[in-house]
Amino acid sequence: MRTFIFLILNSLGCFIFLFNTVPLSAQTLAHDRVQLIQRGQNFSNWLEATWQTNYPNPTAYTRQSVQDMKEAGMKSLRLPVTFAHFTDQLPPYNIHTDNMTFALIDSAIVWAEELDMILIIDNHHGWEISTGNYLEQIPRMAAMWKQLAEYFNELDPERYFFEIWNEPPLLLPESIIRPFYQACIDSIRTVTTQHTLLIGAHAANLGLALAVTTPYEDNNIIYTFHVYEPYNFTHQGFPWAQPFPFPTGTPFPLNNNDTLLTNIFYSVSGWRDTNNVPVFLGEFGVGIHADYQSRCNWMSHIGNLITELNIPWIYWDWQYDFSWFNELPSIEENVISCFKEALHLYEDITVGNNDFQKQIPQILLYPNPLDSSMDLKILTSQDLKQIYITDLSGKVLKHETLKSVNVEEEFSISLSEFSTGTYFTVFTTSNGQFTLPLLLR
Repeated sequence: MRTFIFLILNSLGCFIFLFNTVPLSAQTLAHDRVQLIQRGQNFSNWLEATWQTNYPNPTAYTRQSVQDMKEAGMKSLRLPVTFAHFTDQLPPYNIHTDNMTFALIDSAIVWAEELDMILIIDNHHGWEISTGNYLEQIPRMAAMWKQLAEYFNELDPERYFFEIWNEPPLLLPESIIRPFYQACIDSIRTVTTQHTLLIGAHAANLGLALAVTTPYEDNNIIYTFHVYEPYNFTHQGFPWAQPFPFPTGTPFPLNNNDTLLTNIFYSVSGWRDTNNVPVFLGEFGVGIHADYQSRCNWMSHIGNLITELNIPWIYWDWQYDFSWFNELPSIEENVISCFKEALHLYEDITVGNNDFQKQIPQILLYPNPLDSSMDLKILTSQDLKQIYITDLSGKVLKHETLKSVNVEEEFSISLSEFSTGTYFTVFTTSNGQFTLPLLLR
């Protein structure tokens, strides 16, 4: 979670912006299982927190903690673990499952079973990857995951999912990160094909990175993204924030950053629907040092988006830096009222990727990155009416009205007046709007 995201908009130059067009097909096992996630809670600052002096803290979470989460309406749990901490640096990369941490993992497994909740076992921090060492680290991660798949293979695949890698380094391109995911998929699948895998994008699981990712061929994958934008707001006041602590006093919204959040969610949901793949929000949160009203504003905005776009979610923090409680203990009487309203806490509601057959245009946008013009090709029969090019704040910079567009018709929009940078392309159709990120080099 603590990956630095403040410079994300300057790092998007490493992305490949081709909007994927995979024909709609029948629901898969992963589609069914994403429905089970619904709403959930991370076991934050526990088995990934190797910096703590009492690591691994045997009492940080208990069965009662999970019972409290369930009473708040949570259906799923995510368990971040620094597995790299227990994996040898040299071949054959043995993982030391005799470490006390694995006994605590087993406790979480039992709690999920007893309380009828989904448990995501997440490979979290500890991977120091660079352009200089990544080729040596790929086989290490793949070997680790094969051993983990063997260790957890007897777990019920309807209840226990495997998340391959939390937040790959922000500034490394997909060409470096994708081989890790593929090697781990291949490694795990030699052990089990039944367990669902969770995969994010390069660039720290950012939504904009996921929205330009080519889905993997394995159809038992749920895709995930994280939302902490704007980072200098959600992480203000924390001394550990990188590359430097952000001062307190930053409000939300500010300078249309609520529009940026909207565009991120619409980019992800458009990618999900067009590719017919399941997606969930694996981390989000706003820190305790933001002012009360701004925290409420941010959470209300997020709540509206995940409800409107039907996105399952797992909140980052339960009782620490991003807690949704005014004070401990973590019970309904102490929950922040605006968080309760925005996330429908202590209510029995259904959340999920149910609307996969939503008819939106499939559009090929090329070349990627773009130069002086944007070429579009419509691949499905739809009534495409308007195209807007906006900056990251949502300000409309160009507007095109289309009288009619035929299937397989190609047309271009000049971008010669635009400077290098990242933009959004907003398409208005008879069925609503969807958004794609756009990189101009």
